[in-house]
Amino acid sequence: MATCGMRMTKVWVIKSGEVLHSFTSPQRPVDIEFDGGMLLVASDKNYLARWDLESNAAAKQEKPWGDSPEPSSTPLRRPPCAVTVSISHKMISIAYSEQAIALWDMEEDAYSGSCGKKLSSGETSTHVVVALAFNPNPNIGLLAVAYLDGDLALLDPFADQQVECFRANCQTLAASPNGRLLAAGGVDDIIHIYEFDMFKLVYRDSLRIADIRGAQCTVWEPATLLRESLSDGSSGTTSASIVDTVFLEAKSKISAMLTAVSLCTLYSHNSPVHLLAWCQQRSTLLSVDASNRIFSYNIEKSPNQGWLVALIFQSQLKSEKAIVDIFVGEAAGKFVVSTRELGHLFSMDGTHEEERTYQGMPRIRKWFFYPRLWGHMVCADNFQAYIYFWTDWSKVEPFSLSIDCYSSQLKSLTPYSLG
Repeated sequence: MATCGMRMTKVWVIKSGEVLHSFTSPQRPVDIEFDGGMLLVASDKNYLARWDLESNAAAKQEKPWGDSPEPSSTPLRRPPCAVTVSISHKMISIAYSEQAIALWDMEEDAYSGSCGKKLSSGETSTHVVVALAFNPNPNIGLLAVAYLDGDLALLDPFADQQVECFRANCQTLAASPNGRLLAAGGVDDIIHIYEFDMFKLVYRDSLRIADIRGAQCTVWEPATLLRESLSDGSSGTTSASIVDTVFLEAKSKISAMLTAVSLCTLYSHNSPVHLLAWCQQRSTLLSVDASNRIFSYNIEKSPNQGWLVALIFQSQLKSEKAIVDIFVGEAAGKFVVSTRELGHLFSMDGTHEEERTYQGMPRIRKWFFYPRLWGHMVCADNFQAYIYFWTDWSKVEPFSLSIDCYSSQLKSLTPYSLG
């Protein structure tokens, strides 16, 4: 396995975890591929860095590429928007701003043509490209292209023809090794799986893949995909047989719609907001975003002036771990934010009072009020619940939950009082 960062490129032995080779990465690497015993790394400085792993990992001469059939004595200076190297087709696909996608023949070391989605006028689009993916099957000459305007296009790059194009709003693309499937990750945090040859949508979310969002990486292990898609022997043991298949063309007619009107914007974060907590007694809204920033605003309705919004505090949890829960105790004047590993106690003015390490393995934990004692709170994970005092965050006692949650992740809890 090869890994490539901004500083170092490394080749690993997967079984032992040993670093076999280590190189200084080329400037701003954008793609990496094995070509037999050769390791190739594409730089946004418009060249391929190469190492021969079968000859003491010797560095080979860099291979620049061009963007036109006209030879140039000076190397290209502008960085590409996206680059992908196809070993099976011996081709590099390079996208530049305000230009059709360029194709570079690695065997001939020469410009091979251009391609792109087609506009209504029949001309080739020069819109900004955000991701490229060649079909790895050498017998299928197709290129998937994700555009900044939201279009996902399937091209025959060698004939400069558009096979399919529709709005998908994706930012990253990855093909299965056999070329049967294409995964597209979008701005809505949903991963779609298409049949590569015609862009037929066959599955939504997860295909034994890892998606990285900010400081977190989530590994998805689905129960099954379409059985016929896995009939080539690339199977695995599965425990379910139901597949949620999404069709692009709706079969039912829309008979009614209702549109809500946005009244005003109260305030904004620079990163996506994923947690909210409303404090009724204080008319205060707490919000947490993807960068672990915590905002607290007093929000009141004025008869004459509309909504009055005043900042109480703005803070940020200095942690590489994402905040997964927030819980407010208004009577105590405190609130708790939790990562999978730690809990943090704050006062309502934003003062960080205490940090607590959770016992056991990292997992999502949920906080809620003890039903009959408002000076107490309960923290529950997959296996146990713990009772705490709000005043000093001391633990009263734990009690076990009689549920088997080794393979599940806690999503929500609702307390009930019986008798």
